[in-house]
Amino acid sequence: MIEFWLRVRDKPGALVKVAEALAGEGINILAIAGMVTYRSGTNRIVTDDADRTRSVLDCLRVRFEEKEALIIRLADIPGELASIRRELENHLINVESVYPTSTRGQLIVTVDKTEEARRLLPLA
Repeated sequence: MIEFWLRVRDKPGALVKVAEALAGEGINILAIAGMVTYRSGTNRIVTDDADRTRSVLDCLRVRFEEKEALIIRLADIPGELASIRRELENHLINVESVYPTSTRGQLIVTVDKTEEARRLLPLA
């Protein structure tokens, strides 16, 4: 999976253009997170087709960065996320982003040591 980190202007409809273009190409957004800082919107999205997403963003002239993302499974029990985060901490792996997917019991994460995290995490 690829996480796309987009920077868009902080104005109504800025992200709508991206979402509509992706939908128009039949690309599904699996997960999204966003926030506004210093008059600029930062959004992270994961789609079901990284290559086509890249093409759409290029056509829209949206600046983006990308990073490999992992989808992890979470048991629906108290403390599960803490346990997973502790395991990463014990291996000195830093979590860079984390957010839910549209599928219950799954999270998207990006980390600074992807291959090492891949061996430790319960991947979906």
